[in-house]
Amino acid sequence: MSDANVAGTSRVLENMKPVLRGVRFLEVYLCDMAGTETNLLKKIDKACPELVSFQWDALFYGSSLGGGGALGLFKGLTRLDVTLPIDVVPEAILTCGDTVVEIKVCAVIDHETFSFQEEEDEHLDEDDDPEASRCVLASLRTLQVAVEIRNGCKCRDQGTALAKILEKISTPNLREVDIGLDGRVKPRCGCAAIALMRLLLRMDKRESLESLRLRRMPLNDDDGELLEMLRAVPRLRELVVEEMEGFRIVSERLLAGMKGLTVVPNLRRLDLLVLHDWRKSVFEDMIRSREKLKEIKLRIGSKAERLDVNKLKRMELEVMKVVHDIGSRAAGRGQLLIGLL
Repeated sequence: MSDANVAGTSRVLENMKPVLRGVRFLEVYLCDMAGTETNLLKKIDKACPELVSFQWDALFYGSSLGGGGALGLFKGLTRLDVTLPIDVVPEAILTCGDTVVEIKVCAVIDHETFSFQEEEDEHLDEDDDPEASRCVLASLRTLQVAVEIRNGCKCRDQGTALAKILEKISTPNLREVDIGLDGRVKPRCGCAAIALMRLLLRMDKRESLESLRLRRMPLNDDDGELLEMLRAVPRLRELVVEEMEGFRIVSERLLAGMKGLTVVPNLRRLDLLVLHDWRKSVFEDMIRSREKLKEIKLRIGSKAERLDVNKLKRMELEVMKVVHDIGSRAAGRGQLLIGLL
């Protein structure tokens, strides 16, 4: 359902009621025409009582559609995929219901779509942990949050805005986490990393995380933040890290710390995008020490000029297959793709 047929939704939903009553998967895309309807989510919920998967794209989302809490109307949802203004996202997640297993969020920062607030998002204090204000999502197994900045908006810092979302929830039984920031704008602080670490520590150790994907996160290598996170999730089987300009994450310290099986001993898949150099052999030594790895993907940005690519290629004769991405290299974004045989 797109905004082309949203105007007059009450009539449309009424006419389609015999068909919609049994619908289990629904996608709705709204643009500026969303303001022509009131309580739209309530009407969809009434028309689709069997809904289990809902994809909701509404950048001009506001009280006319039912407010952020209106997503809580869908009591039987197991999967929620939303693209919303970032100031609406926390309320939408908090009210999504206790049956949701997977949440995928694209949180948009755009001065044309969100309601301005006088005050800035508060920076996190590492010693302040407001447990009482969190919502426990016990059924949630997969959480994916991506921040996207549109129209060059600088109205809000994406790091503190993401932290605000993560601070609102507790997910004791989470299996997969995929968190990403917009790589075109550097965050002003490390609040997102603090909030992510707290989220991991709130998980039940018996139901530990198995997949962690971090895309353009403002992690501080000097403080060993990623290593600390990895120690908190000992059953991890997949790790994806994409570096961001200005933040050195996949460092010598990280690679040396991952040598052997003292950290994430069950790791099977490793996917790295690196934009910085490291000293010779530290990556190769780490790879050789982890016998349980089944798949490795290494993408090297063109700015990592001192990495010994020839030495990495020679590893193909031992344990790895090397493939060059010629298209990316020609565009000035050279990459070396390495896959474990």
